[in-house]
Amino acid sequence: MGCSATHPPRAIVLALDGIIFGAMDCAAETSRLPGLSSLFGHGVRCGIRSTTPPSPACAWTSFSTAQDPGQHGVFDSQQLRPGTYDLVPAAEGCCRSRTLWHYLNGLGLRVGLYGVLWACPPPALNGWDIRAGDEADAGPLGALLESDPVDVCVLGVRPESWGDVHEALSVRSEETAIIAVAAYGVVPTRVRVNVARVLADAGLLCYRSDAHGAQAVGFEHVDWARTRAFSWGGFAQVRLNLRGREPEGVVAPEEGEGIVAEVRQALLHTEHPETGERLFSEARTPGELYQGPNVGAAADVLGLSVSGVDASIHIAAPEAPLFPGANGRATVPTREGLLLAGGPAFRAGDGEAIARAARSAAGLGEPTIMDVGPTLLHALGLPLPQDIDGRPIRRVFDPGYLAEHPPRYSEARLGCHETTDEPVYSQGEAEQVEKRLRDLGYM
Repeated sequence: MGCSATHPPRAIVLALDGIIFGAMDCAAETSRLPGLSSLFGHGVRCGIRSTTPPSPACAWTSFSTAQDPGQHGVFDSQQLRPGTYDLVPAAEGCCRSRTLWHYLNGLGLRVGLYGVLWACPPPALNGWDIRAGDEADAGPLGALLESDPVDVCVLGVRPESWGDVHEALSVRSEETAIIAVAAYGVVPTRVRVNVARVLADAGLLCYRSDAHGAQAVGFEHVDWARTRAFSWGGFAQVRLNLRGREPEGVVAPEEGEGIVAEVRQALLHTEHPETGERLFSEARTPGELYQGPNVGAAADVLGLSVSGVDASIHIAAPEAPLFPGANGRATVPTREGLLLAGGPAFRAGDGEAIARAARSAAGLGEPTIMDVGPTLLHALGLPLPQDIDGRPIRRVFDPGYLAEHPPRYSEARLGCHETTDEPVYSQGEAEQVEKRLRDLGYM
């Protein structure tokens, strides 16, 4: 069922990583992308909810698997190397699930990924996989689609990628389904908070007697014999220093519930230095947020910061400030994502009709990033795998299409692929991957 050189892709997916939809509106309005302008005028738009946290790694893995993070096991762009306190970039190999792209391969469709970082591809795809940062080596997207055509093309879109968007849209036909998805939104940073200092001030994170200064490399200053909790990652992720799990754990399992309560208290009482506004609206545990066999890979407590609060700072040093000022991200991810879809299966750009569809679907819950992949499959007339958490977003489909093509499921499952506790990266490789992630704005 693969496509030929004269056969356009059956679907094009624009994965808008860290881009506000307003930037696409601007590009469409200025006619820089005529195909996109037409899609905006005739397609359907729908708000979607990202993952918790709205980490690029977590959100895009939920997009590519249509599964809850508790199923696929990816929660952030960093993870602890098993048996150590060392932080390493989350490798694609840590995803426990196979992806929708492999499922499409199993149905006989070729898939091309271009500029997509968090795609968790192992094992290899039937098609091609050009990683973010490697596009120049692969050549122009249009030429690749002509020389090695695919049925489904997934394009990672960043500010410098408008030319690739134009090339992808230029090969579409009237029958091509087009989906543009922002897996999360972004807002300007208002204040930055050092989560390690929050824990230290609460007596949960302790430093060695000879430690000093306001900077640290990892956890070099931490006294693990007295530390009960520590933090890391792109959000306020807190892990207990649990005996039997961590290399120098001191918290007995029966003490865990009490330490979690202390962590919650510390986060929820952290206030803005000028306004007194509380900076965290909630502090949740994995069991409250996720479902699935890999819930245990998540942090023990996740602090959910209010809009504009950057909680990605974890400077575990005795003199590190609680509010580090300019040392942090310019924008903060939010859970407000968006979907734009066009093609024969979808509603036309009738705002009132879309509003009516949204009202009629109000009892079905708010669509999530996990629902985008199943929406793509259903638009292609394909059955859904059994072991996904997402569902087609019914409100974006043309009523006639839904009447003739109700969602159906196959006997197939995404399934799992083998993972390992062995280091995926050497130290040098980890540093290179981390640099790439930082250059691309993922960390």
